[in-house]
Amino acid sequence: MSNDEERFEPIAEARTEPAPVSIWQAMRWWLETIWRPGKQLRILGIEVVQAVQRFTITEPTLTDSGYSLIKPALNNSVPLVARKRTMVRVYVATSGGVGMGSLGVTGTLRVSPAGLVRGVAGPGGTVATWPPSPELIRPINENGAMMAAHPEYIKRDMLVWSLNFILPVDALTGRVRLQVEVHLQGTRALTFFPLARAATVVQFHERRLPSKLVPGLIHHPAAQGPATMGYYRSCLDQVIAMYPAPDADFTLHLVPGLEKIEIDSDLLTEAGWDEMFERLRRISTHLAEGYVLAALLPPTLVPRLVGSRYFSYELAHEGQSWVGDPAVFLDADGFAHELGHRFGLNHAAQGNPKKQDEDTRIPFETTDELGLDLSKRLLMPKGSWEMMYYLNEHPKWISTYTWQALFDQFAP
Repeated sequence: MSNDEERFEPIAEARTEPAPVSIWQAMRWWLETIWRPGKQLRILGIEVVQAVQRFTITEPTLTDSGYSLIKPALNNSVPLVARKRTMVRVYVATSGGVGMGSLGVTGTLRVSPAGLVRGVAGPGGTVATWPPSPELIRPINENGAMMAAHPEYIKRDMLVWSLNFILPVDALTGRVRLQVEVHLQGTRALTFFPLARAATVVQFHERRLPSKLVPGLIHHPAAQGPATMGYYRSCLDQVIAMYPAPDADFTLHLVPGLEKIEIDSDLLTEAGWDEMFERLRRISTHLAEGYVLAALLPPTLVPRLVGSRYFSYELAHEGQSWVGDPAVFLDADGFAHELGHRFGLNHAAQGNPKKQDEDTRIPFETTDELGLDLSKRLLMPKGSWEMMYYLNEHPKWISTYTWQALFDQFAP
C-alpha cells in the first residue's frame, strides 16, 4: 500500500499569526506547512474484521523510492464469511505528531467486485467495462473523522485510532476490492492538501448455519420475572456478531406454543435438571429435521442457580454433549456457548478441571486476539474468556481457534 500523494504534507504544528490575517498570509502559511519535507499522511494498514481478526500495525520504512509498508504474513488471515456484517478499520498516521490530530482525518471507502476490466462485444466493437459501480462508504467515527498521529501513538485496541467503515452485507460475496482514500477533514476539494490512498482485495467465503433456530421461552415459578422475546433477541444479536455464518441464517422460526414453556422442576438438583431437559427433548422431537430448539431460562433465576453444583447450560453424558439436544441458556454468552456444543464443539482445552471433554482445536481458555462485537460496536479485549470456556465467566468472546473450527464445520 502506497501513498500516491507523497509530495504533499499535512500540517505539523500551529503557528501564532497576527490578527487580522490576510488571505495571502493564510495561504502562504498553509502552503509552507504542507510542503515542509517529511510531513505527510500515510495509511499503515487496512484491517477487515467480522468478530475476530489477526492484525499487526506496522510503521512504513523510508527507502530511496519512498515509503514501503511490509505487511505481516498473518494480517487478515482469519477467513471472512459472505453476507455477514463486517467492519473495515483503516489506520492512518502522519509524521506531524499528535498535534496533527486536532485537525481530524476523514476519508471514503469504495467497495466493488475484484477483477480485471472486461471487454464486451457490441455494435461499435469491443467496449471495456468494469463490474458494477463501486459503492461509496463513509466512516462511522464520531463527526466522521479520527485523529492522525505519529505511528507510535496509534493503538489497535481503541476504535478512535482508526477510520471505521461498515460494509454493505449484500455486496460481500466472493473476491471484493476495497479502495480507501483519506484526507484532512474539510479539505477534499483543495487538491494541494495531503491525501493518501490504499487498496486491498479480500475473499468472502460461503458458509451456512447447520440448523435453523426455534426460540422457546421458559417460565419457572421461582423466577421473579418471565423470559421475554425482547431479551431473547438481544442475546441473539450478540450470537450473530460472534458466529461465522451469514446474518440472515439466524432468522428465528417461531412455533406456536413455545412462547411459554412451563417448567416447575427444582433446578437446584440434578434430578430437576434432567426433568427439564427431558421435557424440552420431547418438544424437540416434534420439530422438523434441521431445526434446533434454543430455550431461554428466566434471567432472574441467576441468583438461585449461581453456586449450585448443578448449575450448567448443557446436558452432557460422560463428557460428551449430545448434538441435536435443545440448547438452554440464561444470557448471550450462554447462548453462544450452547450453540457451540450443538454444532460439534467441546470445551476449551484447558477449561475443564476434569478434562473429560476438552476440544484440542481450542487450546486456550482465553481469547488470543482482539475481538469486535458489531452488535454493540464494541472491542472485546484480547484475553477475554473463550466462548467455549468450561465455567460461566464474563465477558466471553470467540477466539480465532473457535472461529476456524466453526468455519470449517459450516462449509456448505
